[in-house]
Amino acid sequence: MRIVRLATIAALVGAITMAPTELGSAEAVVTAKATAASMSVGTTQFAAVAGATSASTTAAAYLLPTFTAGCVQARNTSGIISSGSTTIGIATSTTGYIVGMVVTAGVAGIQTGSKIVSIKATAPRNIVISLATTASIANGTAITGSGCWQQYFNVNNIKPLALVSFGISQAVTSSGTDTITLQKCAGTWTESTGVCSGAITTIVTTTVGVTSAVFTVATALAASTGTARLRALATIDGITSTISINVRAGTDLRAPITSNS
Repeated sequence: MRIVRLATIAALVGAITMAPTELGSAEAVVTAKATAASMSVGTTQFAAVAGATSASTTAAAYLLPTFTAGCVQARNTSGIISSGSTTIGIATSTTGYIVGMVVTAGVAGIQTGSKIVSIKATAPRNIVISLATTASIANGTAITGSGCWQQYFNVNNIKPLALVSFGISQAVTSSGTDTITLQKCAGTWTESTGVCSGAITTIVTTTVGVTSAVFTVATALAASTGTARLRALATIDGITSTISINVRAGTDLRAPITSNS
């Protein structure tokens, strides 16, 4: 009986020794931060939103309005295009072309009504058109794509911390098997024609019925006032896209942020 009592007392002493002591108020502060780079975060310190203008501040998904016509993109051929070909080699870059554009060249060889049916963005770069050429086309000839649909929108930093980037995703809806491509311009857009004064970067192309993953846009946004103007290109009119913006603590802030609450 004595042995049992000693064992019981030892167990109680051990439990008391291991029990946590009460924390002081300073020690009991709860620290909260995002631990995963893919985590979507919005706090009183950092957040960004999509909207029609640089003044948009509504922190909710943004439905793009009706697309308007006006996209024009011209690139030179990278070699001689033979008569009877549907593949046209493109020099430098195919960025700016989208599937569904009407193609013209200002010279004999491109049939009326020719449209882009596919695009190869890596070397050897080319576009494939719906109607075969009827004559050879010289090297360095400008191939113009037009008749697409476009819409512009802003991504705005609405909080007091500067961002080095932001995440963007879109959900596309339409009645057909069409796409919307999101792009950024390294210079300034001429929105009436779709021309960019610098390089155009394609962020993501999304097919109807699909919600894209979150893609990182490496564009800095100043605290509270930073904004970026992006373009959405559609293959047809009547197509719509819902844009969502994400600010991720492990990706889009200048340094990891710890906030007390």
